[in-house]
Amino acid sequence: MNKMLLRRLTLLGFCLCLLVLQEYALSFVPQVQISTLLLLIYSKNFNFKEMFILLVSYVLLDNLLMGTFRIEFVLAMFISWFIYVFINKTIFKNEENELKLALTGAIFAFIYSWAFVGVSILVLEVKFLEYLLLDIPFEIALAIV
Repeated sequence: MNKMLLRRLTLLGFCLCLLVLQEYALSFVPQVQISTLLLLIYSKNFNFKEMFILLVSYVLLDNLLMGTFRIEFVLAMFISWFIYVFINKTIFKNEENELKLALTGAIFAFIYSWAFVGVSILVLEVKFLEYLLLDIPFEIALAIV
């Protein structure tokens, strides 16, 4: 293993640690975390393969540590985070405007939340309209942060 690969893997591990730790550190405040910001920064600095490894590790670790490990939720979480990273690595690859990137993060908060609507309805057996109406304040809070 060459030194550059070892450095990249070490940096990737550190970034994963930071991603998980910030979630725990901010878990006492509902819907407040900087995961979107961190993944934006990471997607600007890591390639697709490295981001894929980071996302798989993060989603699995997050769900295992938070006690929410259900394959339906894990897939919804992974797919939504992958979409965010994909958009940042393709459409906004060369974007440097902080306002546009922040707006993308805010819009993604709704996409991320909506990814769980179908899963929650099926798994938790809640009604669509009730779930959606009750979730709106949390979606807005996530978008603001």
